[in-house]
Amino acid sequence: MLKTAFTYKALRLRLFLGLLIILTQAGALAAAQSTALPVLKPRPPRVERPKPPRVKAPKALSTAGAAIQAAPLPGGEFLSPELLDRIREDQQGVDFNRLAKVYPSLKTIVLLAFDRELEFDHLIRLHGLEAYPVNGDNVDYLGRTHGIFHTRAGNLERLRKAPGVKTLVPLARFRMRGLYRVHFQIVEPGFSGPLAFSVTAPRDSFGKRLLQEASFVYPRNPFRIRVDEAGNRWLETVLEGAGEGGQLKLDFSFIYQVEMAELINHAILMTPLKPSEAVDWADPAAVFLEPGLKITPGSQEVAALAGEILGEERIPRRVWARIAKYIKDNIPYDHQKRAEFFGGRKVYRSMAEMYDPPAVILNKKVGACPETSLLEASLFRAVGIPARTAGRWAHFFTEVYLPGRGWVSTSVTPTGIPLVRDVDAEHLPFVSWDREAAVKTTRWTGDIRIKVRGLP
Repeated sequence: MLKTAFTYKALRLRLFLGLLIILTQAGALAAAQSTALPVLKPRPPRVERPKPPRVKAPKALSTAGAAIQAAPLPGGEFLSPELLDRIREDQQGVDFNRLAKVYPSLKTIVLLAFDRELEFDHLIRLHGLEAYPVNGDNVDYLGRTHGIFHTRAGNLERLRKAPGVKTLVPLARFRMRGLYRVHFQIVEPGFSGPLAFSVTAPRDSFGKRLLQEASFVYPRNPFRIRVDEAGNRWLETVLEGAGEGGQLKLDFSFIYQVEMAELINHAILMTPLKPSEAVDWADPAAVFLEPGLKITPGSQEVAALAGEILGEERIPRRVWARIAKYIKDNIPYDHQKRAEFFGGRKVYRSMAEMYDPPAVILNKKVGACPETSLLEASLFRAVGIPARTAGRWAHFFTEVYLPGRGWVSTSVTPTGIPLVRDVDAEHLPFVSWDREAAVKTTRWTGDIRIKVRGLP
């Protein structure tokens, strides 16, 4: 019993001494730390930025039985029924149903609204339906719920019923903003300037009113804009110290107001099916019945061909249809010439060399649009219909004169950039220089964007 009590007391003593030692060491350690470590300033309180409340997407809105849902991302917003109604109202004035029947091949600009954001496979299906983006390429349209496309007038109904298309609005009017660029290089060995250039700038045309234009010349050089009696706008400049390898770069920015009703009114395929009236020789348009250097209505080749394919036909619309069919069937397009020109490999000492007269292409049985436009004008003049050649960026064609209606075109397109039309019986190239020198076109490009009033 005594042994047990002693043991208990000894254990309590050992525990007390051990606790005392631990407390002493801890105090010494704390004292050492307080002298060795710097005093830290308290951290400022963390302030959380307020988060905006999450807004639930509104419920589906119904328009003509079609649900259009809201999407939050810019460029991906679904167009409201009210906005679409306002756009439809503003796009009145053209009978697109009639257009689809009478002129099914006409390039037509449309606003398409979809029931989902566009993905690449959807764009591929639209390509299969002959609908192509206008304001950019496929990448620019990914994730969009609406966009501006081009198609053919005869394709509108099929496109309207395409899967995913909620609304199709053919555009009767719009603004066209763009950039036109044409660059030249002198490649004449040993050439020494000066060399004067005259180049057509964007101009007014049927259904296209030029609202704004700015010209830029590189290298910086004085220039002037001259307007001739046909309304062509010529930028004229002189390269004083021009030499081999010298370059002239011309860039034009522009804004057009495009009115489809006026454009269509000047399309030959929209003219009545009645013979053309004879042109009074006092009419200024009578000059476009005369022969020119490369427009040869009286030549043996043209006279024989006019008799063969036109006979007694004098309805301008049908005359044009026969001419177009003959060219399509008998004169393959000269793709090599086009590739060399646009590739900067075609060299001319005068731009008139680009245009071969009718006898040449009828013999070669191949030609690009500069040559076929001369043949077209020659055939029209051969049967008493005044005709002139004209050009826009990337294409040359003919315009014909009909008493009581005025000038109409064999080629209309709402997005073309008008450049040049003949002043008299002679054809007029879109560029010239004042002395013979080997020059090649290193750039000839056009780029446009379309804006519809009311569309974000």
